[in-house]
Amino acid sequence: MNKREYLDNLLALLTDFQRDIFNKMYPSGVNIKQLSWAITQAENTLKNLNEQKVEMRELERLHESEINDLASRLSEKNKKLSTAEEDLLEVSLLVERLRNPISMENNKIQEDIRLLDALRAAGVDNWDGWDDAIDIMRGRS
Repeated sequence: MNKREYLDNLLALLTDFQRDIFNKMYPSGVNIKQLSWAITQAENTLKNLNEQKVEMRELERLHESEINDLASRLSEKNKKLSTAEEDLLEVSLLVERLRNPISMENNKIQEDIRLLDALRAAGVDNWDGWDDAIDIMRGRS
């Protein structure tokens, strides 16, 4: 491979932007006197490109590690938040019960009334012990 072909191969490895800069430096093309210098410039550009790629890979690894760490910490925080939300719901229910003890007692009383109505409908008030139960309730045992 001659120097001209080598330079062409190097230029093919450059980015479009870098080739545009190179072409602006040599608008009439590279003559024989400039060939060695142009090759050196292209090689240096590729060397810099490779160094930048290595740096970028290292940064990617670093950021990937940081992202994984952040994702892990976020997951832990979400678990804590979920637990806190569950605790908050329990506390809210407890506060509601404490706020409305009459309502809860009223529900129990309504249930007892429905049971008494059902027992009367079934004829319990005709039961032999009915009068004894009424006396017990009135404190006349």
